[in-house]
Amino acid sequence: MAKLKLPDGTPVIAPDPMKNEWHMLAVNYPIWLSTNADASMSANVTRGGIRISMTATRGTAKFHLEAPVRGKYGHDDRRYDVTCTSMAKRLPRETPADKPSPDCGVVIKHVGEYQVSGDDVACRLDGGCIFGTLRCDA
Repeated sequence: MAKLKLPDGTPVIAPDPMKNEWHMLAVNYPIWLSTNADASMSANVTRGGIRISMTATRGTAKFHLEAPVRGKYGHDDRRYDVTCTSMAKRLPRETPADKPSPDCGVVIKHVGEYQVSGDDVACRLDGGCIFGTLRCDA
């Protein structure tokens, strides 16, 4: 039996707000979203001369950025939902500095303390004559 364990992914925000003196991101500045999980994984097993290969490849991923506190900043709840089919990694010294993500990003329009989460990751599983789509938690 071939087994393939899909890793949990953690949302990654770039530029990293912890690398500036205020530990925050700027409003109206492009944010790049990605995950630290591999984009694909493979497993192989050979039994009785028969080789079975499986590959799971990440499809779409959904990110949610939400500022649930009202009053502190004087506005209603703010939520941004972003669906990505791929996720380019932002280089540490990306130029220009305000370059938007080519495939998975958002521009926050309102001040707030946002919680970031990801879910509904769709993975494609291919393995010989076995193929299909499965959903996996991020």
